[in-house]
Amino acid sequence: MKKQVIHILQITPEAYELLVISLYHEWCAQKSNSKKTLQKLLSCVPLFNWWYKQLDHFEKQFIEEATPFKGAISPQVAQDFYRETISGIYSIFSKPLIKKAYDA
Repeated sequence: MKKQVIHILQITPEAYELLVISLYHEWCAQKSNSKKTLQKLLSCVPLFNWWYKQLDHFEKQFIEEATPFKGAISPQVAQDFYRETISGIYSIFSKPLIKKAYDA
């Protein structure tokens, strides 16, 4: 599925990795209240794995909606649409995993 997202966004696999890392950082920053808690969230592997599975659901939706336009839209429009489609990820969280990260 990553390959489909990369193809629609017209970016390299490395750029996709940076995008995912950036999104996770933004998400963690939104859920933390200090630099220390941000670091704890960023380094919690179970939390990242949970978040990545959630991102996968949003990316499936993106692929379904964007595939008919593949190649017909500019990379910037595709990336804007991607961000809009996955924006719901910022409103979800796993309370037990966040607590686990805070307690670590």
